[in-house]
Amino acid sequence: MIRIAIAVLLSLSALNAQERLPVKRLTTPSGVSFGMIGEKTATPSPTLFIFANSLERSLGDPDFNRLGLLLRQQKGFVLVSLDMPAHGQDRRPNDTKTQLAGWRERLANGEDIVAGLMSKASDILNFLIANGTTDPARVGACGISRGGF
Repeated sequence: MIRIAIAVLLSLSALNAQERLPVKRLTTPSGVSFGMIGEKTATPSPTLFIFANSLERSLGDPDFNRLGLLLRQQKGFVLVSLDMPAHGQDRRPNDTKTQLAGWRERLANGEDIVAGLMSKASDILNFLIANGTTDPARVGACGISRGGF
């Protein structure tokens, strides 16, 4: 067990902390915006959802996507994210607060932010499976900070 943990840590530290891969912003047919690193290949790919912040930061910041980069390098994963509630393009014109304070405001107003986010993630996953990008038997999710809920 210790050898596996050391091997993972060495692999993670070998990633260039400044590595930035291009993030494509896409939209499902129902209008859900998301970001993706990777391309559709001849056969469906394993896919990792990264929940952390705005989709650009979740996918573009090595502090949030280091595990994803490792899985992409070693196993060919497609990396996917969407804006967390009150982050990025999920900010609403009537929001008086954003980011975590925006979560509190939405919760205080009776909004189920978890159900809303999961509905969007399900829409993205269904879209990626239907268009042949994602292998439905090889889907994972990870989160940090706000994405850890």
